[in-house]
Amino acid sequence: MSLSWRRPSGGAQAYNIYRSPVSGGGWVKINTAPVSSLSFTDTTVENGCTYYFVVRALDAVGNEGPASAEVSALPNYRIGWANLQWSPTISYTVSAINTTPEIYGQVWIDGVTGQPGATPGLRAQVGYGP
Repeated sequence: MSLSWRRPSGGAQAYNIYRSPVSGGGWVKINTAPVSSLSFTDTTVENGCTYYFVVRALDAVGNEGPASAEVSALPNYRIGWANLQWSPTISYTVSAINTTPEIYGQVWIDGVTGQPGATPGLRAQVGYGP
């Protein structure tokens, strides 16, 4: 997840970046050293999970300023292609008791789905209509 901000805070010498799985709080600092640039890459996020971020400016002696406005992000894979493998059609009456027939599909994500086993963080949905 790449984060960037446009304007340096007045007098800012560096920044701390905070992340939370919920909006409005529960912030945990994710940078190990103060960030001196106007961007940061968080390599510890999981695809399919929403995250919330704030940035705090640091002055010359390391005092933190107030948090920036909160932003949210939902990291995801870039799908190269996907297809429906089976069945070509289904006829189903929506029911809370009877499950749908099994549906098989395939997704290609370069550098990810060629690995053995299930792809972590990959979720798929199938929609159907008349």
